[in-house]
Amino acid sequence: MNTGRPPPQIIVEIDRAMRAGNMTEAARLATRALGGGMSHPILFTLRAGARRRDGDLGGALADLNAARKLNPRSANVLIGIADALNALGRHREAIAAARDALAIDRMLAAAWFQQGQAHQVLNELGAASAAFSEVVRIDPRQAEGWACLANLAALQGRNAEARSSGARSLSLEPGNATAKLALARADLAEGHQSEAEARLSELIASQRSAPELRAMALGYLGDIRDAQDHTAEAFEAYSQSGVLWLSLQEPRQSGHESATAQAARLTAAVAALPSEGWPRAAPVRSRFDDSHGIAFILGFPRTGTTLLAQILAGLPNIAVLEEKPVFAKAVQDFFTSRDGLARLALLSDAEIARYRDDVWQRIRETGIETRARLVLDQNALNTCYLPVILRLFPEAPVVFTLRDPRDVVFSCFRRQFGANVFTLEFHTPQRAAALYAAAMDLAQVCRERLGFRPFDIRNEDLAEDFDGQTRRLCEFLGLDWRESLRDFDAAARARTVATISSLQVRRGINRDGIGQWRRYRIQLAPMLPQLASFVERFGYGPD
Repeated sequence: MNTGRPPPQIIVEIDRAMRAGNMTEAARLATRALGGGMSHPILFTLRAGARRRDGDLGGALADLNAARKLNPRSANVLIGIADALNALGRHREAIAAARDALAIDRMLAAAWFQQGQAHQVLNELGAASAAFSEVVRIDPRQAEGWACLANLAALQGRNAEARSSGARSLSLEPGNATAKLALARADLAEGHQSEAEARLSELIASQRSAPELRAMALGYLGDIRDAQDHTAEAFEAYSQSGVLWLSLQEPRQSGHESATAQAARLTAAVAALPSEGWPRAAPVRSRFDDSHGIAFILGFPRTGTTLLAQILAGLPNIAVLEEKPVFAKAVQDFFTSRDGLARLALLSDAEIARYRDDVWQRIRETGIETRARLVLDQNALNTCYLPVILRLFPEAPVVFTLRDPRDVVFSCFRRQFGANVFTLEFHTPQRAAALYAAAMDLAQVCRERLGFRPFDIRNEDLAEDFDGQTRRLCEFLGLDWRESLRDFDAAARARTVATISSLQVRRGINRDGIGQWRRYRIQLAPMLPQLASFVERFGYGPD
């Protein structure tokens, strides 16, 4: 604040407090200075820090943005913005802020760390691993960077790497909870249940563990209890994990329409369309599309969409798009307002072409090779966006995966997903069942009103008759069936599969998950009536 004049007394006091390491007092004085009409990036940054510590993320972000306007080249301000955006769940924006900081100085480990955190939550595990690798390259004594690398390796089944990075982290910070969780994951994957249980119990009991890590640890403890056939204790651990996740994630959705409510609203809107539905658009070639087209694998999480995509990935000229939000613009424009579906129905061919361009541009930005390939979009939750898919891509084949609804809902409840508006509903069985029912109702009304004619494939049938089911699937998609498809699990182990189902896919076809809900019949009883009609519709027995 060098103006050529002696600084005001309050600035002297702020400087003195900062030199003494008393950031609480510095922030208090900065707040007073701002209230008195002073304006400087340091003042806004100090107040932002206090607001961040008090949990006022919106206020902290507002102050940091004010600081950025006053000093656009401050990398530290940009890192603070990325941190606040990550905490708010706005991970794409956090990546952009971190990149802006790295454009100023690529040796900023903190900027790489924020970028890695955002990519990990978005399930972009390769990009997350690259970012955390930069963190430890720049600062090899960064314990949390090593811990995050260990965590990513454990998630992808690279257990030796997880143990190596985890040990490196703990040598720098013996109490690092992220590293301990990664090592527990590796223990579980290798069948060392007692070692995993000891690590998890320590994490859960420690009040120093971040709530997110305690929630994860409870989920894995539930898996141990499940393997021991202690179903009541397992369900309790899963439930406690869900309660913790809800306490962390639900406040971010305050005031926003839930995924279940949106799906129900869209179902009612499609049902109200004239009996002839809406006019079918002629397929329009996008200027960004250099592929053999696009196909969709829809259904619901835990129904086998990742499994099917990885089976088909073994064929030549296939590109798998793993759960990327490529319909973001269309969803924002048509699904967030009451008249959105009516406007979607009235799109001209030229407008449809523009939205298709946007989708293909987003696909290309993911980095997958699309040239002369059929792109498979395997995002199961795109079922909730089915009307926009049918409007923009009426020619695209759609595969619809099915599995016993009771196993689907229980599996969604017990597994741990990246946070978004959909997965928020998975933290209790009743809410998961409600979202499942809303999504299936939407798919059904699209069959009745919008001419939706997918290829339905049941996960259980695939386990019973792999060759027959995959032959019919390939025929539907216009692909040549090959015997090598049977070895998809070996191929999956050699590639990065960035979804919650990746470890199961690497194990190949098995019947382990069929009928798991029966072991939890008592605990799941409250939500079973919600699923009864779908159990019958999809051909599953009542018991």
